[in-house]
Amino acid sequence: MRSKSLIPFVLAVIVYGSAFGAGNAGEEAAEFPPGVFTDGQQYRLADLRASGKVVVLYMYEKDCPSCRTKTTTEFNPIVESLKDKPVKFIAIGAGDNAADVRKYVSQTQIKMPVYVDAYSLMEKRYGQTISLNNIYQWRVIGIDGKISGYRPNGEWLDRALAVASWKYKDKGYHASLSAAVEALEWGRYEVGVKALKPALKSPKKEIAESAGKLYEEVKTEAQAWRTEADTAMETDPIAAYDGYTRLKGVFDGDKEFLTGVDAALTKLKADKIVVAELAARKMFTILAAQTAKPTPPPAAQMAASYRTIAKKYPETPTGKMAEALAAEFGG
Repeated sequence: MRSKSLIPFVLAVIVYGSAFGAGNAGEEAAEFPPGVFTDGQQYRLADLRASGKVVVLYMYEKDCPSCRTKTTTEFNPIVESLKDKPVKFIAIGAGDNAADVRKYVSQTQIKMPVYVDAYSLMEKRYGQTISLNNIYQWRVIGIDGKISGYRPNGEWLDRALAVASWKYKDKGYHASLSAAVEALEWGRYEVGVKALKPALKSPKKEIAESAGKLYEEVKTEAQAWRTEADTAMETDPIAAYDGYTRLKGVFDGDKEFLTGVDAALTKLKADKIVVAELAARKMFTILAAQTAKPTPPPAAQMAASYRTIAKKYPETPTGKMAEALAAEFGG
């Protein structure tokens, strides 16, 4: 999956964190709806969970003066102090459009990516109404995908971090591979392997050997993706298509490792179920991107558009996700 695609959210919300309104300790954390983040990346709680990371969510009220002060004097230092720990902080601009969020980021220099929650979907999924009477909320999400606490530091976070871990950072890879390691650590495999490739041909033996070792580790992990795709070939063609597409995106150019992938994708692209799903995704991606507009469409319009996708492609995963979102938008 390409890191900036909105499509991974479709299956993620169906398979993981599908219960909207989760927000209390011990409950399964609700996934992000389709949308945009201020750093240009896409984040899924499912991916962060799979990589053994803790997630801390911060929902804020942009018009709260004390929130702005606390962000600069208290919250940013907390994030900085934990930058070497396996935890990802993500803020949520509750009810704010993209322009409002960008302005807030510029004014506060907030040290975490911000999800543009223009329609307050994430806010509602956590059972909150952020306002000047409820100025901010925190949620600590453990590696089991459940909410473990309500503060960005102290006992709740310490308990969650005690069972979190790095996947690659503590294995002694050469310092010059830090960009690749960082990307891989957070599940951005396509970016990480791309950053790793030049080092594989480094004239410096220690760098080339370290890069080769890391590449083989990633390939070993990816064997599981291949097995899953192969297994799904006949029973779940969409999952197989996604698996093979992910492999090709990450290991593009490694012909030996990708043996048979092109042939499998050619076959799958002719499958009517996959054809319908890809068409639904195209419509879905265009619609979901509307969230990034300075003035996004009214919720009722979004609901109607998602309902159109659901009616046109009712049996596809994306169609089902569109139907769920239409209901969430009130359509």
